[in-house]
Amino acid sequence: SNSGGTACEICSPGTYADAEASAECKICPSGTFAAQSGRQECTICGAGTFSTGGSASCSLCESGKVSATTGASACIQCVDGTFSNAGGTECLGCAPGTEAAGDRCIPCAPGSVTGPRAGG
Repeated sequence: SNSGGTACEICSPGTYADAEASAECKICPSGTFAAQSGRQECTICGAGTFSTGGSASCSLCESGKVSATTGASACIQCVDGTFSNAGGTECLGCAPGTEAAGDRCIPCAPGSVTGPRAGG
């Protein structure tokens, strides 16, 4: 019979218990996730994704941001003149006469250019 003890509880998604006789579930660190309950370890997020602590999944980087490595806790904004698709792992440059707009390059409007302007 149960003598005042509590039953073992399964760790919920986003947490884990990596040892026998763990007293509490540990929160998965940023850049990792635990999709199912009852995990003994967290899984590292792939490139192009990120997670904050205690996540049950990784999120895709939004267009215009990237994570080049696995285990990212945030995505990095592409610099001006470069773009990326959602889930991107690298920022790509735009061709002359076009400019970056999130996940693609768009033509410069009439009366505007990219690159050096004549007569500076």
